[in-house]
Amino acid sequence: LHAEAPPESAGGIPTFHREGADMAALHARLLQGGFVTSLRTLPTRQKVLRVSPHFYNTNAELDDLLAHLDH
Repeated sequence: LHAEAPPESAGGIPTFHREGADMAALHARLLQGGFVTSLRTLPTRQKVLRVSPHFYNTNAELDDLLAHLDH
């Protein structure tokens, strides 16, 4: 959400929003595809998705997630 944030504020849990997208529907579609995400609502009422990749996730799994986000 904040690409301009300093590196010391970076974390390992990406959170994102797609302008104009129904984030709840995207969350549901990802869940149907086997991807567990967390749908959050910011204080501004903007809905965002959090993804928590881990060391045991493969590059292929991450590529698959990105492909599902492209739909």
